[in-house]
Amino acid sequence: MTVPAKEQLTIFTGGEELPGIIVYGLAAPATLSSTQPPDHWEDCQHISTFTLVGEHWEVVLWEIPLSRWPIGPQWQHTLSRILEAMINQGARVVWVGAEGVPFADPPDLFDPRYMTGAVLTWLTEDGQRGRPFDPDQPLSPATAAELTFLRQFAKGLADVG
Repeated sequence: MTVPAKEQLTIFTGGEELPGIIVYGLAAPATLSSTQPPDHWEDCQHISTFTLVGEHWEVVLWEIPLSRWPIGPQWQHTLSRILEAMINQGARVVWVGAEGVPFADPPDLFDPRYMTGAVLTWLTEDGQRGRPFDPDQPLSPATAAELTFLRQFAKGLADVG
């Protein structure tokens, strides 16, 4: 039996594990116009925001608890809007993950050796997108080739320690 992604994806907020996703955005330091998420998610009580910082990069995280997962076109529309919002704020690459899936800071960001299984869908600043992510289907993360592409696309940020 295959398990739907939404039954596996969680975040931690307030010391509690909840269903949800993390939207990550990679940018050069101090280039994001805001790190606050837009109000695109219905039924979402509070989106937590964190920023990881290196000398040549920063990664913003929006932890989105989902008490009710939107379905079908509503899910795709809402997810697209939130990914596009982070790109519009200045991120070079945006992707979706969750607690328990691999994450590596630069210089190992998007390196398939460290991040296989980590990227559920993605969007680049020039509009290139990963395959749609459907929470009602089993997890189908980005391939090693897609991770390598993202690493190349983010050259100078993803590969700098």
